[in-house]
Amino acid sequence: MTTLLLRILGNAADQQKVDVAAGVDSENDYALQWVVARQDQIVAQGQATGRTLGQHLDSLEGEVLASADIVMVIPTEQVLQLSCQVPGRNSNQIRQALPYALEEYVAADIEDMHIVPGAIKAGQTIHCALIDHAQMAGWRDWLATYDIAADVLVSEAQLASATEDCTVFLSDRQATAVYEQSSASIEREELIGLLEDLSATQLITVGEELSDLERSQLDAEVAVEQHNNVATFLLERYAKHKPINLFQGPYAVANKK
Repeated sequence: MTTLLLRILGNAADQQKVDVAAGVDSENDYALQWVVARQDQIVAQGQATGRTLGQHLDSLEGEVLASADIVMVIPTEQVLQLSCQVPGRNSNQIRQALPYALEEYVAADIEDMHIVPGAIKAGQTIHCALIDHAQMAGWRDWLATYDIAADVLVSEAQLASATEDCTVFLSDRQATAVYEQSSASIEREELIGLLEDLSATQLITVGEELSDLERSQLDAEVAVEQHNNVATFLLERYAKHKPINLFQGPYAVANKK
């Protein structure tokens, strides 16, 4: 199986390290990391924008991408992960009651949220992913504009939470920690205190490495595993665990296979 993973970096106009087509309005485009894998092997990778992605992929053999699963990964803060138990004797009853059970945990109007539950079984905890409808419509329009036929839409935290370890994405002065279906974005100076509160024994750092000062402050019993390439890390996680796909319900996409 071939997979093309697209990791959104931010607005193209703000990303100095990514080439933007000359004379093009980049305000409405996004910069991204892309990586192609066939089975367990990385075929190619790079950085692009929605507009220039096709040019980068043109160098690959056509059959490589013809049947590829295209996975788009958006920033953690855009997707809320919640878990709850909902009374009901069958999946239909539980599905209808789910928005009311989640409403108290959401600051926005629940009707403005796209709610995607995982497996629904009576008497069991239901894991859900929520994103604003306006945000979903924005991604759908961006994909259509650049003719990107994505099959899966997930957040970084959704992929990172598929483990019992604590995963931390490090970038400059910011850190995003993901642990047990929850995530928090904090200043780097607050990271060690947060890890102590979580009592994590296994730490996965992604992107930048811990500084010497941070390592000296970290509990000596905490094992650290470092991944420098964020996109390949996310691709490895996706290969091992398929999270809740936001392309469901009114945003479901056609099966290309």
